[in-house]
Amino acid sequence: MKDKKRNLSDSLTVLVFKDSYAARTFRVPLSWINRIGSWIGLLVLISVLSGFLAVKFYWASRMASPARVQELEFELQDLKASLMPQKQPALNEVASPVPEMTTSPEAGTEQASSDEANIKQLFPEAQLANPDTVPIGIHSPKVVWEGKSLAVNFAIQYRNEDGKNQQGKIVVLAYGPEALLTYPAGVLNFSGSGSLLTADKGEYFSVSRFREVKAKFGPVASTDHLRNVDIFLFENSGKLLVHQNFKTGPAKNREPSPRPAASAKGF
Repeated sequence: MKDKKRNLSDSLTVLVFKDSYAARTFRVPLSWINRIGSWIGLLVLISVLSGFLAVKFYWASRMASPARVQELEFELQDLKASLMPQKQPALNEVASPVPEMTTSPEAGTEQASSDEANIKQLFPEAQLANPDTVPIGIHSPKVVWEGKSLAVNFAIQYRNEDGKNQQGKIVVLAYGPEALLTYPAGVLNFSGSGSLLTADKGEYFSVSRFREVKAKFGPVASTDHLRNVDIFLFENSGKLLVHQNFKTGPAKNREPSPRPAASAKGF
């Protein structure tokens, strides 16, 4: 009798009624229900733990992403530059351009008008933005000859602290008396078109802090063919935000290593 009571207490009895038929009885052992509950609890625990680990590793990978590392490198460079005395730039490297000093307001007005006319000639549809409202600038520009190729490296810096970003197009020109090269190559129009260059075909950028740009031109037959570099940063609407001009320095001349003189042997 005790065994029968123990067996009844270890199971769940289910009665099923349907219409006027006799009721049917099912017995489900409580051990099965306990096992199912344990498995469900274990699955919930595994899901919560997996979600926590996924968020943790995602945050770690985001902090170690190349863009984040690049931002930290630029911040480290700025910190070193502020702590160390400025050194004289190398002969074939161009630092931040120094604006030319004008002797009178009329001379400055003529220079600005000339620059605007040149920009209008290259990009007829471009409108010049107010420099006081432009949130970006060119940071750490370098123009270096690498053999017969010209490397132009710089970074676009977002200067505002409003948490926003700036989007637009990048156009870089390298030119001289006998050559005109563009980056990217698609900005140069075919002959017969209305303008020489098209800003809409420039390289897209979106920057919230720093965005590195690396352009390479050449190889060219002579380093004298490329004497100037112009960097243009446009809005997506075509408005010109930033324009800077650089002079390309002469390439480093490598003197050939002396060869040992051949010794003459007597006969």
